[in-house]
Amino acid sequence: MKKSSAKQDLRNLYEAHVRPGIDRWKQIYSQANDDLAFLLWATDLILDELELTEEEIINACRMDGKWDLKIDSGFFDREGQKIYLVQAKHREPTQSLGDAPFFETWESLELLSNPKLVQKANFYTRDFYVEFSEAVKQQSEVVLCVATSGRILQPQKDYVESKPRKRKIQIGDFWYEVPIAFKYFGLPELVQIERAGETTSLPPKDDLVIVPLEQGWYCVPPQANGKELYDSLYTTVPAENLITIRQRLGPDLYRLNFRGPLGERIVVNKDILTTLTDIPETFHVLNNGLAAICDHFTIDTESRKVMIRGLQIVNGCQTMETIYSRASKIMGKTDAKVNLRLVACQPSQGGLVAQATNNQTKLRAEDFATLDPIQQELQAQFAKLQPQPWYYEIKRRYWKNVVSKDKAERQKFSDESGAARIIRLRDAAQRSMAFLGEPITAAQNTALIFSSKDQGGYKDFVFPSKLYAYQILLPWMIHQRINNEIGSYLEEIPEFEERSRAMEWLEYGRLTGVALVGDGLREYYGIKRLEYLDFQRSKELVENVDSWLEPLAKHALYCIWNYAKSNKSWGKLGPRATFRRPQTYEEELHPTFMASFHTSKAALTQRLA
Repeated sequence: MKKSSAKQDLRNLYEAHVRPGIDRWKQIYSQANDDLAFLLWATDLILDELELTEEEIINACRMDGKWDLKIDSGFFDREGQKIYLVQAKHREPTQSLGDAPFFETWESLELLSNPKLVQKANFYTRDFYVEFSEAVKQQSEVVLCVATSGRILQPQKDYVESKPRKRKIQIGDFWYEVPIAFKYFGLPELVQIERAGETTSLPPKDDLVIVPLEQGWYCVPPQANGKELYDSLYTTVPAENLITIRQRLGPDLYRLNFRGPLGERIVVNKDILTTLTDIPETFHVLNNGLAAICDHFTIDTESRKVMIRGLQIVNGCQTMETIYSRASKIMGKTDAKVNLRLVACQPSQGGLVAQATNNQTKLRAEDFATLDPIQQELQAQFAKLQPQPWYYEIKRRYWKNVVSKDKAERQKFSDESGAARIIRLRDAAQRSMAFLGEPITAAQNTALIFSSKDQGGYKDFVFPSKLYAYQILLPWMIHQRINNEIGSYLEEIPEFEERSRAMEWLEYGRLTGVALVGDGLREYYGIKRLEYLDFQRSKELVENVDSWLEPLAKHALYCIWNYAKSNKSWGKLGPRATFRRPQTYEEELHPTFMASFHTSKAALTQRLA
């Protein structure tokens, strides 16, 4: 009976999480079957802490196929100095994965050390080998991952644990010793990542929080009453009290935190967990604690308690979530305590507190963008669009884990089929960057999109202080249309082999296609590069997108495919490397497209008039 119940639990997990994940990725990437969609879903979860765009996830999974050297997907995190090699197998939830994927994943390192085999690999894998070589030479950590929707048995787990944590890998004539991490992700592990930050109910309307001050406290300034700007309270709180607060307020407690929960997969979280488990009495000494803001606080000196309104944790989300995940082992114990710094201020000043206090988990430029006032303004604008409002997701998975729990909100942002209308910040930024005329930056350096001009970035262009939802929605819709047009364009190519190659080039060239359509619109309306069309024009184009976009999108695809056929990089570089070269767009595709655009301007723009 227990065995039957366990199998049913696995089936329920599959239907509740894997199946919707597969269906979502099949909507995003229409060429995907169930197995490829699972690979996309699993890769997205494994690389969750990197918060990649949909385009980056798809490109990471392109090597899957014949002669992939046992690697289904791969990604080089240069900033984190890790390179991920993933093998993902879609299985029935009660089916054992078996030993082979684990043996093959370990073997992939030997295959990548063999120059002859690398030369025989498909060109997506050869492209990835360039990054793999760079990572090994820099002695970056190699992270081997096996993921499945099926079952991973104990012997397979033991095999993973038995492997050494360092290994010598040959690149050219030299050997390099690199750190190795070997990980497995069965159905429960994948679901745990997806459900990080999930809430089962909406936050309470009454946000009053009461925290004991039994350990003592002090205020800055000493006479602070908790109602003046930057009045601050410092105290140490029993971990079990924090669990109660987290349970009551849910993930809404992190609304003003740069990042949501990262789970237990990154080093800092493992350190937190180890300290909490092994030496809880030293937790408040070894852990940085929590930094929080609130609307105001009031101290009751007689009862030694503080009453807090509008509590928001702006730094220490990982500490809070690690404690919350071990609630059953902590409740009732008083030896684990956490330092708390509480500052009375408005939400608009919360970012300053977070930036000044965050040094436990390295933040990226994209993370700091989540609290920019312009992002909150865009979210409000998207929610008011008529006749179809959109949910602008600033924080990753916030829609699935929090907002969609509200039936009214779910219905508001869904179409008749139940599909949600969601625009995700990082995907929107990448597509807007391409539309503004920088597809190379959009494709390979999204961090620059969120960096300011004085840091060599494009944030001031992609997210200027005055920006409207329609100006972001236009590049989004152009990207969707180009993606949809690829299928119909391929039907016009008669030969199967040529059609297969065309699909590879056109899919890799989607962001370049968005850039080319943007070039045509800017030329037609007399707009400079790195400038959006104005609000009214963007609104009109979005509302009438079906009447004018098709000829421009098809012409962009036509230019990309013709370029691929006539260019020497066809056989040498492959599409991925070609579309990452600045000269591909600047010196070759852009001039070619603009020349043909002027020749066919009347036909391409007649519906814009």
